[in-house]
Amino acid sequence: MRQTQKGLLTACITKSARIQQLKNQIKDKRKLLEESLKRKSRFDNYHPDNQALEKAWLRTHKITVGTRRILVKETTSLFELKPGLIEEPETPVIQHPELPASGESFIPVEQDLYICGVTLSSRLIDVSKVPKEELNAPIGLVIHMLSLIVRYLGIKLPFEIIRRGIRPYIRALNKQHVRKFPLFLEDDEKNFKKFVHGMAMLNYDIAYVCHTQGIQVPICQVANTLQSLISISRAPRLGM
Repeated sequence: MRQTQKGLLTACITKSARIQQLKNQIKDKRKLLEESLKRKSRFDNYHPDNQALEKAWLRTHKITVGTRRILVKETTSLFELKPGLIEEPETPVIQHPELPASGESFIPVEQDLYICGVTLSSRLIDVSKVPKEELNAPIGLVIHMLSLIVRYLGIKLPFEIIRRGIRPYIRALNKQHVRKFPLFLEDDEKNFKKFVHGMAMLNYDIAYVCHTQGIQVPICQVANTLQSLISISRAPRLGM
């Protein structure tokens, strides 16, 4: 009987400790619930109608997207980015038909594209026979236009474009070192290899912006700089 009494006493002590533990847990949960109800009441006071708040945010989002689209399209118009043949002043200008409507993944253009009246060839050319200013000028315009577009769309480019004086460079940041590549070709063409590397990085930046706006640029078309730029302005999801 004493052994049985001792066993029952030990069991009672164990169960009493468990009951006290459960009471403490209930007390903590009640306290947490009370704090949650207080926070909810404060939120309800600030935002009594969640549907109205959601509609307000959707309206703001719609206005923001519309503003971004207008700014990008105005930039395209400002830089006169379009297909066509640039003739001499005394001869009439021949314009090719307008580009297809938005909705396509990428807009291939058979004719040359021009930016501020100058073109950047997407075909293989002998750069030694081309005046360097005719090559560097459109690249500078592309950089300027791209800088405005990414600012309007709120995008951070994978490769950073910087300037050293009047010369533009592009670089990739990593933990080991920072190396910049020129986005211009010198008259003596000594920086030709670095220039090609820099242009590849610039075209990657533009293809990345296309990707953020729902445009997928085929690998074989990545070097078509002006085509990729104009595809951004015609993206169905532009600004979203």
